[in-house]
Amino acid sequence: MEIINDISQSVFSIVISCGIIAFILREYLKRYLDYVFKQKEQEISRRSHIDIETIKTYVPILVEINELVYKMNNYSKELIESKTPVGIRRDSYVEICNALTERIYTYRAYLEPKSFELLHDFKRVNQDFLLLLNVSDRDESIIENGPYFDEKTLSQLEELHIKINSIFNKVTESIQGKLNVT
Repeated sequence: MEIINDISQSVFSIVISCGIIAFILREYLKRYLDYVFKQKEQEISRRSHIDIETIKTYVPILVEINELVYKMNNYSKELIESKTPVGIRRDSYVEICNALTERIYTYRAYLEPKSFELLHDFKRVNQDFLLLLNVSDRDESIIENGPYFDEKTLSQLEELHIKINSIFNKVTESIQGKLNVT
């Protein structure tokens, strides 16, 4: 009988010891997992904050650039349709082109290389368009053709506008893709 008592006490001691060890391990694991989850939660919160701040900065830049690009495309189209180098819209076109040039370089850090290259090409083709406009409204050209483009100049402007419109479509598609706008 004593052996049964000894065995029962040994089993009872083992069960109690296992219970205590299980309790300690459970508490340790619970605290460890709480710690790990809090660390992950803080990291996610920090990343979300950074992402939100980046979006708050990036979206207005894209919207502004998109507006300038849109206006430039329309100005080139309107000048061709008017068939005259003389007009108030031309001054606005020059201002918008200068503004885009400034924004491209100011916001370069936010632009992907492909976007920067597209915008730079768009700006350059518009500057070519404006340069041709400047040549077409010289006194000798106006005396010869009146307040209208000669056929050669109009044809060159139309070719440039086709390039402007093509790049415009790529730029707006790229910007809308970044803004998830379809």
